[in-house]
Parts: sequence; structure tokens; C-alpha cells
Amino acid sequence: MKKTFQKKISGDHFGFTMVETIFYLTFLVILLGIMIAMVVSLSKTYQTIQANKNLESSAVFSLERITREIRNSTSVDVTRSALATSTSGVLTLNTTDSSGAAEIIKFYLATSTGAVLIDVNGSYFGPLTLSGVKATQLQFRLATSTNSQAVKIDLTLKSNFGGASTTKNFYTTAVLRSSY
Repeated sequence: MKKTFQKKISGDHFGFTMVETIFYLTFLVILLGIMIAMVVSLSKTYQTIQANKNLESSAVFSLERITREIRNSTSVDVTRSALATSTSGVLTLNTTDSSGAAEIIKFYLATSTGAVLIDVNGSYFGPLTLSGVKATQLQFRLATSTNSQAVKIDLTLKSNFGGASTTKNFYTTAVLRSSY
């Protein structure tokens, strides 16, 4: 019979000493603690990455759609818009659809849900942000010169994923093509 992991101490006695057993158990507990700490760290890192991904995806999609509609619009409806307000602006654009019919597009922040929303001709079209992302600020500022009009957009988004929370500010400016 093969004897493994046994040590001859003296005479006919085989086995580990108490000191060796305590040393090996301590080493294994420390190693297990390090491994658990690494798994927890990786989990937190994953949550942070997902929060950032959701935040940036929402920002890109929202700002791209708003910018595209501004560029394609004929004018900004100043009377129906809430420009340069503190946190929740409204932008109403006069534009035309593919057949040339007049169309009104409205972008606004739903303060109850924190979603950036779009209405087309008075009908709710849908959210522009992901469900786990909340917009805490949406501002529109109209810049007018003798030759053109532009809209500056300030958007602050907050994303929660698991235990990770991320907040970032995004800015862009779009010029109305029909204004120059």
C-alpha cells in the first residue's frame, strides 16, 4: 500500500504535527480569502462597466436623435419650447416628413421617470434613454445669428446597475440646416 502525505515522525508514528496542520490551514484560509476578495472586486468592476455602458449608450442614442432632428428641422417653435430652463427643458421643432407634410417634433424630460421622451405630431413616440438610466437635467439653449440658428443641448444622465452608480454630463450643439 502506498502511503502519501504522511511523514514519519519517530519510530512507527506517521502523520502531520499540530504545527504543520495549523500552518497549512492558515495558508488555505488566507488563499481562500484572497480569492473571494478578487471575485467581489471583479463583480464590482463589472457593475461599474455596465453602468457606464448603459449611460453612454443612452447618451449617444438620445443626443444623436435630437441632433439629427434639429438639423433636419425648418425652425424651432419658441412658443412651445422651454429654452434655458434649470433642469427640464422642452424643445419643439417644426419640420417636414418624407412626403413633405408639416410635422412637429417635441423632445422633453419626464420628471417622474427621468426618461428623455419624444413626441411626433402630439403622439408619444417613446423614450430615448434605457430603462436603468435617468436624466437629471435636459437643457436647450437657442443661439441665433443673422445667418443661422443653433441649439445647444446639455444632458446629465445617471445610471444605476447593481451597486454601481455613475453620473456624467454631455454637451452638443446642432445648427438648423435650413437656417443658413
